Amino acid sequence: MKRVPLLRFVAALTARLRQRFSLTLPNGTDPSARSEAQQALAIAERHLGTPYKWGGSTPATGFDAAGLVQYAYDQVGIHLPRTTNEQVLVGSPVAFAELVPGDLVFFRDRSGDVYHVGMYASDGRFLHAPFTGDVVKYDSFSTPYYGQRFATGRRVAD
Repeated sequence: MKRVPLLRFVAALTARLRQRFSLTLPNGTDPSARSEAQQALAIAERHLGTPYKWGGSTPATGFDAAGLVQYAYDQVGIHLPRTTNEQVLVGSPVAFAELVPGDLVFFRDRSGDVYHVGMYASDGRFLHAPFTGDVVKYDSFSTPYYGQRFATGRRVAD
């Protein structure tokens, strides 16, 4: 049980360092020039380490997966539905190889039903609120669990 506080600490420290030292994007552009999708991802990153809360959709309550996505996009003026099953219907489909930071990534269970959402970050990683007892964090498509369950990507902003 001591793993979660350590994860929160590491995630919060990472977010603070990222926020403090990310004055420009890797390509040298000003952060204010980022796309809405990149801005939404940056907002979600500020909440690394926030506890998962089923039904949560604010920093104060904690987040579930769809709540985190909805909150981040809402902050940049893009209003998404509340649930994963509704979010997967918004925007346009994106192939895995075409994902860009901020695109939504959806996962399916063995029956094929979509049950989870995250935000693509880069280099095969995505940000999400995974499950009760965990925190908002990055995961990788290289892990068998998520790699095998990827259903689709959706682009909801430029």
